Amino acid sequence: MNKVQWVVLLIVLSLVGCYDDKEGCLDPNAVNFDVSADKDCCCQYPALTLNVSWKENDTTFLSLNKVFLDDAQQPYKLLGVRFYLSHLEVVDVDQNAVDVNGESEKWVYGAGNVPEKAKVSDNVLLIKQTQADYKLGTFKRPGTYQGIRLDIGLDAQQNAVIPDSLSGENVLGFKPDSMWVAPKMYIQQQWIVMTDTSSSMPQVDTFQVLSVQGGVELAYNPLLVVPQGANYELKIAVDMSQWLHNIKWGANKMEILQKLADNSKDALSLVQ
Repeated sequence: MNKVQWVVLLIVLSLVGCYDDKEGCLDPNAVNFDVSADKDCCCQYPALTLNVSWKENDTTFLSLNKVFLDDAQQPYKLLGVRFYLSHLEVVDVDQNAVDVNGESEKWVYGAGNVPEKAKVSDNVLLIKQTQADYKLGTFKRPGTYQGIRLDIGLDAQQNAVIPDSLSGENVLGFKPDSMWVAPKMYIQQQWIVMTDTSSSMPQVDTFQVLSVQGGVELAYNPLLVVPQGANYELKIAVDMSQWLHNIKWGANKMEILQKLADNSKDALSLVQ
C-alpha cells in the first residue's frame, strides 16, 4: 500500500470514528416515529381522550336552563348530573380488549372496616354534566375497533377505597364535590332536580343511586379504524330522553332510583 492509499484509509477511519448514532423514536406507533434514526429514544405516543356530549334526545344538545316535562307531564330542571364510569375497554374486531388504565395499590376498608392495602383498578372517571373532555392517557394499539365495554359505577374494591388516603387530584380522592358519603361508600349516580319550577319556592331534590350497571357494551357502526401514530378520541353521547324514560319525579323515591339505574345502560352511545 503506497503513501497516498494510507492517507485515504486514515481519513476514512477517522470519519467513521467521529460518526454518532442519530437518536430518535423507532416505534411506528408513536407520533414522533423517525425512520432515519439509528438509536431508539424518546418515543411519544398518541393521546387517548374521552369526549362526552349531553343531549336532550338523539339530535338536540342538552340545555342547562331549559324546563323539561317528566313522564307525568310535570315541569322540572336538571341542576346537576354526575356518574362514575369504570373498567373502560376498547374492543377490536378480534374481540381483544385494551384496558385504558392499569391498577395500583391503595388503602381500602377491609373486613370489619379495618383499613388495609389492596390492588385497585385505576380505570375510573367521574363524568360531570359541566365537563366534556377527559384525559385517559396514551394509546399504542392502532387497528380496527368494533366498540367499547364499560361499567356505570364502581366495582367493590373501588367502592371500598379510603378517599382521605388519596390526593385531591385522584378521581376517588376526597374533595368538596366528592361522591363519597358515609358510611364508607361512593354514590354511583347523583341527580339534582328542581321541581315546582313555576313556584316562588321551587323544590330541589337530590337522588343518589347506589346500583351499578356492569358490562355495558357500546358498538361502532361502521367499525372505527385507528391509524398508526394517530390520536384516538372516544366519543360518547349521553341521551337524557333515554335515561329519564318513564321517570316521574313525584313518584316513590326508591322507584325513581331503580329506574335511573336500569335506564343508564340504554342512555349511552358511541359517536363517530
